[in-house]
Amino acid sequence: MKIKSVMLALFLCFSIKSFSQWYYIGKPFNPDSGKFELIAVSDETGIYTFKYIGPQINEKMFNRKIDDIVIGVEGGIIILVFYNLIPEKEDIGVPKATLELVQKDLPYPLMNTNGNYEVSINHATIQLFRAANPITFGKDRIIFMSRLTPVYKSKTPTRI
Repeated sequence: MKIKSVMLALFLCFSIKSFSQWYYIGKPFNPDSGKFELIAVSDETGIYTFKYIGPQINEKMFNRKIDDIVIGVEGGIIILVFYNLIPEKEDIGVPKATLELVQKDLPYPLMNTNGNYEVSINHATIQLFRAANPITFGKDRIIFMSRLTPVYKSKTPTRI
């Protein structure tokens, strides 16, 4: 039931934008399409990070132009997706209109912690924040991120 809730929330979040280039957490990933560039491999986590380099089918998401799409893959499964959105000149932080568009598709409210808007639903997290850092390739961007929250398993068996 929890997995269905996660998938429903993610489907709702992306359903109104069906004409854009979308990648979904929890789905298999094949980088061999020629539309991706491997940009990093984490020795610590084993996550492969790819940048989408193919043509954009639709240039906008939540009324902001899409710049870069970055995908994190572990074991052939997408576990992280960043959409770097280009802010408009008058935007301060994450614009209210963008937050409203995201929120209307979510079953729970986004929580604001110092300009970082987040909601976790079972084992998935959606975040919006503004940054200029390595994730945005040093450019000022509004980041829309969805990720699978790690479920840690103990290496030693637990007695019941």
